[in-house]
This record gives sequence, C-alpha cells and structure tokens, in this order.
Amino acid sequence: MSRATRQFATLVETVFDGRAVIAECPVWDAALHVLWWVDIPRGEVHQFDPGTGEDVAIELGEDVGAVVPRASGGVIVALRSGFSSIDAAGVVERVATIDLGDRRLRFNDARCDPRGRIWVGTVRDDFAAGVAGLYCLEGDGRIERRLDGVTISNGLDWSLDGHVLYYADSGLGTVDAFEYDPDRGALGDRHAFVRIDPADGFPDGLCVDAEGFVWIAVYGSWAVRRYAPDGRLDQVIEFPARDLTSVGFGEQALDVMFVTSASERLGADDWISQPQAGGIFSCRPGQRGRRQHGWTG
Repeated sequence: MSRATRQFATLVETVFDGRAVIAECPVWDAALHVLWWVDIPRGEVHQFDPGTGEDVAIELGEDVGAVVPRASGGVIVALRSGFSSIDAAGVVERVATIDLGDRRLRFNDARCDPRGRIWVGTVRDDFAAGVAGLYCLEGDGRIERRLDGVTISNGLDWSLDGHVLYYADSGLGTVDAFEYDPDRGALGDRHAFVRIDPADGFPDGLCVDAEGFVWIAVYGSWAVRRYAPDGRLDQVIEFPARDLTSVGFGEQALDVMFVTSASERLGADDWISQPQAGGIFSCRPGQRGRRQHGWTG
C-alpha cells in the first residue's frame, strides 16, 4: 500500500446520516436524480435526493439484498423470496418468486451485465462456507445457478469491454476475475484478481470506473481501495466508519462517489468513535464512474 495514493477523511462528506443496520448497493438514477440504496435487515429500499437531502424509505417486509436499474425505468429489487420492481412513484410489483431450497439462504449483492441480465449471489444467514451460489436472471424471467461453492457472494462488475467479470466472495477474502462472454452470459476461466489480508478486513461491494479500474469497499478497514486492471493498488480513500459495504458513482457527470456503510457490529463505545456509521458518504475522487446497465425484463 505504500505506493498507493492515500486520501483522508477531510475529502469525505456524510450526505445522509441514516444509521442503517447494513446500508448497501448505491445505484444512481439519472432520470429521477436520486440515489437508490437498501438497508438489508430492515427490508427497506431508499430513494435519496442529494440536492434536497430528502430520503424516502419503502418497506418491503423481508430482507433486501440489492437493487439494480430496470431498462424501462425504476429498479428491480432482490429479496429473500425473489424479485420485485419499484417504479418512479414507488409502486411495488412482484416480478418473480424464487425457492432457493433453504430458508436460511437469501439474495445478496447484484448487478446487470452489458446485455441486461441480472447477476445476483446468495449468502446463508449463518455464513456457512461453500453453500451459497451465483445466479443469472435473464430478461425473460428464467433464472439459473451459474456458480457453486460460494460463501458470501458480494460485489461484482464488468471490465470496460465486458469480457471480464470481477467478483467478490467475502468468505474467501478475494476478488476474482472470470473470463466472460457477454453475448452468451457465460463464465470462463477464473483467477485471483485481488486478495485482501484478513487483518485489513474483507472485500464487499465493488464497481468499475470509466478508466477500467476497480473500486472495492473493504469491510472493516475504514477505506475504499482502487485497483488497476493488473491488480496493482492505486488509491485508498478513508472514511469515518469502519464497516464500508459498497461503492458507486452518481450525479450528472458521474464524478461523485457514494459509499454505504453498516452499524451492525457497533457497541456503545464504537458509536463514540464513529457516530456516522450506517450513513451514506460521498467524495470526488478525481475519476468518473459509468452508467449501470438495466435489466431488460
């Protein structure tokens, strides 16, 4: 890390002090000019307006693992029991009900590939090793399990040309790179892209910026890291909360980075040192993000 550019918390703003249990999945909606995000155990999907500071929560009554854009507008939400849509007016409609075969399993982080498929992983409530998987939801509603042996399926995103899938299994402490065929939605050869020392935390949500570099929220580290496509650590930005969960870009120029955080592990003394835990942070790191692809269903 000595060769990486390190930026400190003076660059960071707390844009919403939401005290979420586990805030996750910041997704920018250019049409509505809002940031969608979720609080997993509270079963909430949020719309946050950075211009006014207003945050509106939609309660769904079950764990919400992730939210992704829908190509026709609004978002798709990955729930414990399947998928629902939410339109611009906040109307919720069931899209698909899924039986994962074990009530202790739930969907976790998700993202759409360049052809509009939703890739979404699972995790078991007790974080049991190797029992979770990675699934692909096609535009016609078909869903298939594409990867077995997963422990905590987390962040994922694609290279600029769409031929590499970066994928975090937090249980392994790695972000791996898969060869990827965007036309067929097929995974190919896999190799380790980044390994996080357990003493530093573990990889959680991630995104690829407009230069093809990978930003990783390292849970337990107080920091988000930026890695070059060759795996070299390029930049570290520190935040006023230990447990950072995900990262995404927003605003009109996609030059603002939004970072979500969790408060689930905080005791009374921890709130003294990190009173903004569970909040939504932003900064301008000097790079731009990319528009997220939307589900075609």
